[in-house]
Amino acid sequence: MKNKLTHNLGWKFISLFASIILWLIVTTVSNPAVTQSYYNIPVKLLNTETITDSGRVYEIIDESNIIPKVTIKAPRSIISELKSENIIAVADVKDLSSLDTISIDLSTTIYTDKINSIKGSIDTVKLDIQNKKTKTFAITPQIEGEPPQGYEVGDFKLEQNLVRITGAESVVNSISSAVVAVDVSGFETDISTIGEVKLFDSENNVISDDSLTQNIKSVQVDVSILEKKEIPIIVQYSGEAASGYSATGVVETDKDSVVIKGKSSVVKDISAIEIPKEAVTITDQKEDFKVLINLNQYLPNGVTVAGSQTNTLEVTVHIEPVITKHIGLEIDDIAITNVPEGLKATVGMNEGTVLDLIGLATDLDVISKTSLKPLVDVTECIGDADIASIKNEFYNVKISFTLPDRVKVVDPIVVTLHVVKEE
Repeated sequence: MKNKLTHNLGWKFISLFASIILWLIVTTVSNPAVTQSYYNIPVKLLNTETITDSGRVYEIIDESNIIPKVTIKAPRSIISELKSENIIAVADVKDLSSLDTISIDLSTTIYTDKINSIKGSIDTVKLDIQNKKTKTFAITPQIEGEPPQGYEVGDFKLEQNLVRITGAESVVNSISSAVVAVDVSGFETDISTIGEVKLFDSENNVISDDSLTQNIKSVQVDVSILEKKEIPIIVQYSGEAASGYSATGVVETDKDSVVIKGKSSVVKDISAIEIPKEAVTITDQKEDFKVLINLNQYLPNGVTVAGSQTNTLEVTVHIEPVITKHIGLEIDDIAITNVPEGLKATVGMNEGTVLDLIGLATDLDVISKTSLKPLVDVTECIGDADIASIKNEFYNVKISFTLPDRVKVVDPIVVTLHVVKEE
């Protein structure tokens, strides 16, 4: 029996070896190793708290947490089963190098021991690690567009006027302003809207960085829209100029009208700004009187002078010295009126009677005996007397004259009125 087992032993070993080789050849030919590429494989970072717990923040550079291409070599039967989601790519922050890079480890969720090789087009994740910084910025409303003609943007109110930003120190330091924009185009009434808080650098470029965190992303903004309206200004004055002086009646202002703004419900009822006479008092003045008036104090609450106009009105009341004018009168210049029927009246007056008038030169220059219309009214003299009883009566009466408002008679002129019964 032993001889049978050891008989031709060499040939038997050769046959066994040949069988193994043949099996390997057959296996290889039927399930050969092939190479397959997989694209855009994400890399998971592990133990990132190693950075964040130390008060720092990180940013991935050049999208190095995405492997553009991963190449796997494995038997055809294995490759046919593998998909992108079976590839695991991790980078452990604990292995961070002095250059702030982390090696990428590649593996698969299936057939790990059957894979010949696995390799990525990149093998490290690059980080930018900085100190973390928090800073608070005031939110500034930015008005865009224009309301319709005849309207103007008024006050605005923010529900919250501060935003707190946290992120990499270099990024936070680059922030110059926090702005919320409101478009007022076409609005004739108040606006209430929610606006996004945007960050800008010193060159007014928008800063968009996913690594930044904000305590608020948006804020409510209330904007009032005011109606504009042009209205006239009316000025009065009070008081009397100093003795020997008088106001000319000319009131000069540096503007005749002004544009106001306010709520439509209030503005629609305003037709003019009236400056009361108590605001311009010329008492005891001997020269042109000037005064500055704040127009806003004569407008209702919530209504003000609009735009770039000044709210100050300069008022000048012109004052000139009073002069005297002498006009000679004769009997024939005096008219007698309201003579009762049955009576006859005549006037007696001293020769060379002169009427002295005082006033401004501009008023006195136009006065003549004709314009004065000297007049005696008989009914004012006889009063309630019985006309039948009047036969021959003499009365002392003042002559009345037609004068401008600013012209006065120095001394009244008294004449004798003779009233007799008509034959």
